[in-house]
Amino acid sequence: MNTSTDYFRELFEMISTCLALYRVVDNGQNFVFLDFNPAAEKVEKISKSEVLGKKVTDVFPGVVEFGLLDVFKRVW
Repeated sequence: MNTSTDYFRELFEMISTCLALYRVVDNGQNFVFLDFNPAAEKVEKISKSEVLGKKVTDVFPGVVEFGLLDVFKRVW
């Protein structure tokens, strides 16, 4: 029997939208990748294994200049 966790895992893996899960670090100054779906791998041309456990700013240094890190902080 499928649980809601199974359902959301399947949705995360199959959806065509890029999705990533993060954990807050450095008191909200950065975020670490917890998961990265196949759509994100395809669009970003980077494998999940290359991002998991790494800080967003280390994987994508341009997030600061682009203003995306500020969006992450506001959402957090």
